[in-house]
Amino acid sequence: MSRMHLAHQRPGAGSNFSTSALRARLGEIDAELAELHTRIETLSAERKPIAATLDSIVYPILTLPVEITSEIFTHHVYGLQDPEVADDDGSRLCLVELGTATSAGPLLLAQICRTWRVIALDTPSLWSRVQIPSRRWSSGLGKLLQSWLARTTMNHPLHLKLELPGYDDREPELIPSIVARYAEQWVTFSCSLRWWSESSRTSSFIHGLRDRLPLLRELDTTVYTHGPEEHLTAPITAFSVAPKLRKATIVLISPEWITLPWPQLTHLTLDRQPGRNIPKCIKIGGEIPHLEVLSIEWGGSHEERPVPVTLRKVYKLRLNNTDSDADWTVDLLPYIVLPRLISLRVQSRHASGKAQLAAFLQRSRCLVESVYLSSTFQSVMDVLLTMNEVKNLTFPFLKWKPQELAAFMHHIATDSHFLPDLQSLHIPVCDTLIPCTEVADMLASRWHSSPRKLHSCRIIRNDDYDAIPDETPDPAIAEKLRVLKDDGLEIQIESLLASSDEFSYDVRKPFFE
Repeated sequence: MSRMHLAHQRPGAGSNFSTSALRARLGEIDAELAELHTRIETLSAERKPIAATLDSIVYPILTLPVEITSEIFTHHVYGLQDPEVADDDGSRLCLVELGTATSAGPLLLAQICRTWRVIALDTPSLWSRVQIPSRRWSSGLGKLLQSWLARTTMNHPLHLKLELPGYDDREPELIPSIVARYAEQWVTFSCSLRWWSESSRTSSFIHGLRDRLPLLRELDTTVYTHGPEEHLTAPITAFSVAPKLRKATIVLISPEWITLPWPQLTHLTLDRQPGRNIPKCIKIGGEIPHLEVLSIEWGGSHEERPVPVTLRKVYKLRLNNTDSDADWTVDLLPYIVLPRLISLRVQSRHASGKAQLAAFLQRSRCLVESVYLSSTFQSVMDVLLTMNEVKNLTFPFLKWKPQELAAFMHHIATDSHFLPDLQSLHIPVCDTLIPCTEVADMLASRWHSSPRKLHSCRIIRNDDYDAIPDETPDPAIAEKLRVLKDDGLEIQIESLLASSDEFSYDVRKPFFE
């Protein structure tokens, strides 16, 4: 009979075991329990010093002062944004998207360990930059936002980007109401608005901000409407009182439909403007006495001619027309005089644009040092031959013939009077085969010139599916580039090199390792 069976039997009439057998089995069980208790006590005694020793071990990263760890966290969170999408001057603000906050940003840091959690939760700067996209709105997101902003502490500067969805009666009001509570702390504020009517919840939220923006320095506002902006009954005045506002970006609507403290602005960007708004854009620029940076992007042509203006403090100008059939970026130049201009970004799709650009430079009598130029090869050559002061040259999108790009590089290499002060050459989107021989010769020539001025060259081949792969560079040329880079010249040349698969190629590989 098994021990288990014996243990479950009850003594009584007809039972085939004695009380002595039960006592014997009970003694065996007690002995086993005593042995187990002894083993547990032995293991517990062994565990205590091991646990104490382990607890005494401090990982080096945890020995850093809290202030240093907090600063490291801040640099990490602020650096999450892809630098490829940054502004030309690298000033675009890095924001943490609230909808993905658990996979990046301070919430991720707080999950690592208790020490990091305490530091992350007690560092206001980690929670001060956040964007709330409309596609992720929910009641849960509102609660997260409320807890998030509460960690910035009172009066800590906030940088917010808010995308308001098209409101109807079912849309939650929690997120706008939470954001509005912190208006006095906003330093930068970016918002996308669906402005369907003056009685909409969007307009109520925006109008409630008036006289509550004492710290606001930078405003970026996009206003979507059902149709032409003329149906707006009155300008948006919510941002008219902002004593520290210096930078403003207005998208889609004419500047006449938003009231800002214009005289105090130094930076103005007017993006995605209809062509009919151009005269108004030029006019408002002339009414800002301290304007230093002006950027205008629009689509289509304009029938009304702008009134010419002289902008005496503007040092940076960007003009862009999204209409592929137009050449209106340079056509605006006859209406602008910029005597202090040093940075110019324009496009000219037709050869005739070079005359207007040359006339603008002569009329303004400016010394342009940084040029962002999109045009034909011959127009570029003609214009640059008259711009000896250029130090930084960028072709945002280059689509020349391969022999034209080779000729351009050869001209820089062999003519010391052409772009004599050139310090950097950047082609972030090159839709042309890279002439590696001519590029290497140009870099070597300018690097070894006296005095040495060129310090940076960046050429990135376009990786469209139908792009023609470059030839694999000659080993001697690759070695020449490698020597220049080792000597201190900043070189980033990435090409489309053919792969072993005859139907594909490896995307954007360095010319040399």
